Amino acid sequence: MNNDISVFGIGFIGSKFCNLYPDETIKIESGQVYPESNTILYTRSTVDNYAPPELSIQINLSQLLRVLRTLSSKNRFVFLSSWFIYNANLPLPVNESAPTGGIGYYSLTKSAAEKLVQTYCLTNKIAFNIIRLSNVIGPGDKFSKKKNALTWLIKEIQAGRDVNLYHGGDIIRDYLSINEICRGIKYIVDNGTDNQIYNLGSGVPYKMLDLL
Repeated sequence: MNNDISVFGIGFIGSKFCNLYPDETIKIESGQVYPESNTILYTRSTVDNYAPPELSIQINLSQLLRVLRTLSSKNRFVFLSSWFIYNANLPLPVNESAPTGGIGYYSLTKSAAEKLVQTYCLTNKIAFNIIRLSNVIGPGDKFSKKKNALTWLIKEIQAGRDVNLYHGGDIIRDYLSINEICRGIKYIVDNGTDNQIYNLGSGVPYKMLDLL
């Protein structure tokens, strides 16, 4: 196998990553389980807490396991996770050792997926990294009330419609542009310490109300 990066999941993040690094990436089609290089970037996932539990388990766990079973000690597996697995009541800032405990099927299955990656890779001597992403924002994302709510709220305001903010807009979020996220992922792919978890964000929290 070559030194390219097999990218599983060509959605918002996966497609942008491939576009930024076209000479170093191989797009793995949906349904394919075998990588075409030693390094794997795994981005396949549901995208919100509203998917049915059966779908969340199928995509976030069952499909992941099928890919993991194809790997050997020659591989390096980089798994994209989310800040959403952290408990919402944790004091800020939150580091990688903070306890997880997010509520919802997305949070539950992503947290379980992290444990699956850690256990399978350590057992089979496969190098891995887990990257917990902050909120990703940028053109090309399919936003809605359920996903990337900030962009949806901005569009509502632009259209002259009133918006309702949960908790008076006091919800705190950390945003990073899609290009910056992809550069951060690439840096960890190239330079990350084996078997480590990384939070990837701006480190600057904002209240939703202040942003709007």
